[in-house]
Amino acid sequence: MPAPRPLGDVSGVQEGDVNQSPRRRRYVETQLDEASAAMVDADAELFLHQSLSTPCLDAIRRCEGIYLETASGRRLMDFHGNSAHQVGYGNPRVVEAIRRQLEELPFCPRRFTNRMAIDLARKLTSLAPKPLRKVLFAPSGAVAIGMAMKLARLSTGRHKTLSMWGAFHGATLEVASVGGEGLFRDGLGPLLPGAEHAHPPFPYRCVYGCGGACDLRCANYLDSVLASDHDIGALIAEPVRCTVVAPPPPGYWQQVREACDRHGVLLVFDEIPACLGRTGHMFACQAVGATPGVLGIGKGLGGGVVPLAAGVARGELRVAGGRAIRHYPPQKNPSRCAAPPAPTEGIEVVGLVGHPRRVGGPALWGLG
Repeated sequence: MPAPRPLGDVSGVQEGDVNQSPRRRRYVETQLDEASAAMVDADAELFLHQSLSTPCLDAIRRCEGIYLETASGRRLMDFHGNSAHQVGYGNPRVVEAIRRQLEELPFCPRRFTNRMAIDLARKLTSLAPKPLRKVLFAPSGAVAIGMAMKLARLSTGRHKTLSMWGAFHGATLEVASVGGEGLFRDGLGPLLPGAEHAHPPFPYRCVYGCGGACDLRCANYLDSVLASDHDIGALIAEPVRCTVVAPPPPGYWQQVREACDRHGVLLVFDEIPACLGRTGHMFACQAVGATPGVLGIGKGLGGGVVPLAAGVARGELRVAGGRAIRHYPPQKNPSRCAAPPAPTEGIEVVGLVGHPRRVGGPALWGLG
C-alpha cells in the first residue's frame, strides 16, 4: 500500500495564503481607504469564512489585461489570476462572443444541442492529442475530475483511485478525497473510500532515496502499487504540479503511462490550471510527452469571464450509454461555449503557446 504522508514533506505544501497571516491583516490596516475597508468588512460579515477566500484582501472595481484596479484606485499586476486569464481580463474577443450569444441564444436545456456546443467540442478535439476525441462539459474543474472518476469505474469495473499527496483536484468532497492537500481534507471525517495516495515525483526534494541521481524510483513505485492492488481503476494526477510548479523528472510520465496500460488502469490528467499554453504547449500532457485516457481542462477555458471546464477522453471510453455520468442544467450552455473559441484562437494567433518557452529560460536563469 502507499506509504503514509510524512510530516514536513513538501507534498503537504498548502495552496497559498489561508487569509490569517499577519501580512494580510497589515495590508488591510495600512493600504485600504475607508470605502474599501467598509467593503471588505461587509464581505467578511455576509459570507461564510474559508481559507483562500474570505476574509478578503481588498476590493476591486475593474480588471483589464493583466491588471486589477482596486476600489481605491491602485493598479496591480495580477500574476496569479486563479489561472484563468491566459488572454487577459476582459479580452474584447471573449466579451463580444459572449455578448452576441446572449442576444441570440442565451440558454439550451438538456436533451437539446446547439451550434456553439458542437463547435467548441470540435475545437477541443482538434487541439487535443490523439486519441482524445470525446468531450463532456462541466461547470467547474472539480466536476470534470468527478466525471472522470465515475467514467473510470464504468470503463474498468474497478473502484479505487491512486493519486498524489499534495495534489489539488478540487474542493468537492469526492475530489478532495482524491486530492492530497490537508487544507481541503483534514477534519472532515470519513472521505471517499478507496482513494489511495503516493508521493509525487519531486526532484528537488526526493523522498524515494535517489540521492540526486534520479533513476525513476518514483515511477517504479507507482508501477508496484498498480501491480499489487487490482481494484485501482484510475491514476489521477497533475502532469505538472501547479502548487509548487514542479516538473516531473524526464521519462517519468512515459513510464507511468506504460504501467497504466500494462495494469489496465485509466490515466487521468488534471491540467485544469495548466492547460491552454501555460507550459509552452497547448496542453501540459504534450509538454511531458504522455497522453492520458481522460484530460481534465478548465480555468482559462472560459476566457477569464465564465466558469467552464471539460473532460476530453479517448473514443473507446464512450461506455456509459444508459447511465448518467453527470447532468446539470447548463451542460451545453451556448453562452458559456461561446467564450472558449476566442481564447484558444487568440492563443494560437498571437503565439502565446510558444511564449513560455521564449521567456521561461531567461526567467529561470535570472532567478538562479
